[in-house]
Amino acid sequence: VDGKPAGWVNASRRADYGLYRLGEGADPADADVVGISCFIIAPPYRRHRLADTLLTRVVADAPGRGVAYVEAYPPTESREGDGANFRGPRAMYEAHGFEPLEERGRNTVMRLKV
Repeated sequence: VDGKPAGWVNASRRADYGLYRLGEGADPADADVVGISCFIIAPPYRRHRLADTLLTRVVADAPGRGVAYVEAYPPTESREGDGANFRGPRAMYEAHGFEPLEERGRNTVMRLKV
């Protein structure tokens, strides 16, 4: 907006990002999954569904990137405050059809076949 970024999402192949790589034997293979690790939304643009718009784009672009799945790791429990929701709220992923796979610590692994 006016030459400045309003939002950003880290959506990378799971094999390329150690934070969510499952390693050998992962099902599906790491190279078949784009993982969403975080969103950064500039303060004036928060609560305007910008993260939802970015998520829509990640899902739309995934087949062209040669992957079969998009994964996300939102908090399992609803959290207060912007800093606690940098992975995006679970409800946003559910609205896009993501299914919960497992809970890992305070986060839930959610996946969408694209």
